Amino acid sequence: MRIAFIRPPSLPLGLAYIAAMLEQSHRVTILDNYLENLSIEQLHKRISSVKPEIVGITSDSFSFTSAVEIANAIKEVDKNIIIVMGGPHANVFPNAPLMYDSIDISVFGEGELTAVELWDKIKNGESLEDVQGIGWKDNNKIFINQPRELIKNLDDLPFPARHLFPIDRYERKMKQYLGNTEPIDWISSSRGCVFNCTFCDNREIFGNYRYRSPRNVVDEIEFLVSKNGIKGIYFRESLFTLNKKRVLGICSELKSRGLDIVWACDSRVDTIDKDMLLSMKGAGCRTVWFGIESGCQDVLNNIHKGITISQVKDTVKLSNECGLKVGGSFMIGLPCESVDQMHETINFACEIRPYLDFAWFTAYLGIPRSKLYLYSKENNLIDEDLGNGIFTIKTEEFDRESMEKLMRYAHIKFEMNPYRIFNLLINKVSEFEIRNVIKRFKYMLER
Repeated sequence: MRIAFIRPPSLPLGLAYIAAMLEQSHRVTILDNYLENLSIEQLHKRISSVKPEIVGITSDSFSFTSAVEIANAIKEVDKNIIIVMGGPHANVFPNAPLMYDSIDISVFGEGELTAVELWDKIKNGESLEDVQGIGWKDNNKIFINQPRELIKNLDDLPFPARHLFPIDRYERKMKQYLGNTEPIDWISSSRGCVFNCTFCDNREIFGNYRYRSPRNVVDEIEFLVSKNGIKGIYFRESLFTLNKKRVLGICSELKSRGLDIVWACDSRVDTIDKDMLLSMKGAGCRTVWFGIESGCQDVLNNIHKGITISQVKDTVKLSNECGLKVGGSFMIGLPCESVDQMHETINFACEIRPYLDFAWFTAYLGIPRSKLYLYSKENNLIDEDLGNGIFTIKTEEFDRESMEKLMRYAHIKFEMNPYRIFNLLINKVSEFEIRNVIKRFKYMLER
């Protein structure tokens, strides 16, 4: 069957995995509308040219309205085209896409095996009532089927079908983290989570932690080096360092195969030690980014982060001493914190600044299916409804506007201080990094 995938407003790895599964039996075309930004008229022409029998659209909650508009435009070309909606929004609200006449089927959970079975059922004209992991309609009645069991062995999946994407048109560098190395690519080597952070929906959607074997991961890297000339990798996942044996195995594979690449990853401060850091550094790792969230122990406890302030200090310092660049993400405006505790977080980030190369502060947004999201709804803490299930929050102490001001203040305080500027200069950082600091400072002032 002829299939088209559309991504409304980086390379979408999830979509690339599904395309890799489907192209084994079907003809697959990718249209990344984030890059092409087609008008409705141009979209009509493209669909008329491709003549797909099925169109899959992926969407998060922020782009869902745009995705529905695209679905409507496709049906204007040919009302018989079957439109399937997947992605983060359908994961959380599988019935939401089906409220629109232009969308026929929604897919939730991991989509690779679901897509293969679904496409075969459609091709053969068979009933969809037994296809796990989908929602569908019959005579305007909506049915939500049972969820599909998560994929046990991620090594069984083919590598993402990057060849179907206009790969050279993506941003293929990360100067801040990997210097002047380019081109780079993204790899996902694990899924799921074992932790219970109340602000996150990772475990709710993707279950317990599962990971690809070191050999399989490095096979993909070696393929990208030989076929695409890749010189750098970003591991796009939140728990790259959870399993020490696996991380050491990946490092060993990289070195034994003589793969001269640089890479960056995300981590938790309680999943890493000196032995791992030195092995990572020796295998090409240049930057490690930690989800710190708060500099207040009471807040960390309330959101069930499972780490301590002492662990943060020790791990950030150790990572820096092992020769890695270190980043930290912080969250302010949580329903369970006071403004004083937010300032405690900002001050803490500045306290560990001698070892922290990057810090990013975000204001909390309600993420559907997370425990904190449900708490915020139940306690009527919604400040502004952004649509499609996303909202900002307010308490007796703060609202969205005050959080935006505090975010600007946090970035300015961290970036623009004599110690940090002096540290950037004596470490002979690139002109790019200095310009980036100035750019972020100006950006925050202008907002």
